[in-house]
Amino acid sequence: MFCFGTYDDSQYQVTTLDQDWRLWQFQVCTQWGYFTAYPPGKYFTVPTLPNITAVNALGDFDIAADRLAFIDGEVDPWRPDTPHSQFYAKDRPDTILRPFKLIPGAVHHWDEWGLLNSSDEPPEIQKIHEEEIGFVTAWLKDFKAPGEQ
Repeated sequence: MFCFGTYDDSQYQVTTLDQDWRLWQFQVCTQWGYFTAYPPGKYFTVPTLPNITAVNALGDFDIAADRLAFIDGEVDPWRPDTPHSQFYAKDRPDTILRPFKLIPGAVHHWDEWGLLNSSDEPPEIQKIHEEEIGFVTAWLKDFKAPGEQ
């Protein structure tokens, strides 16, 4: 199995510089530690094991910062690797300044794209979109134009 997570590696045979989607895969394999297998590379090398030191130094499962939101799906296959991990992370408060939201029944990216007519979205996605608009609106009130005090 390749780090890139496919049994059909034909898409990985294209090595032109316009393949910018590879950046995420490279980071996943080398820094996040989600996979430990890797494809052979002609243009870069991937370590046998990822170096997760830089990522963990940011806080590991406890990573937190003002205006950094964590919004995950309850059944997202990536959830165990996030601050919402049911195995490794501590629960934390959900605040306007540090949103920490777990969408019931949701999987990866359910809240990300939305529908043109938001009333067509499932209720849990409508709710999270309203909350996202709410906390980002609150964040924007804290910012001043250059030169304003």
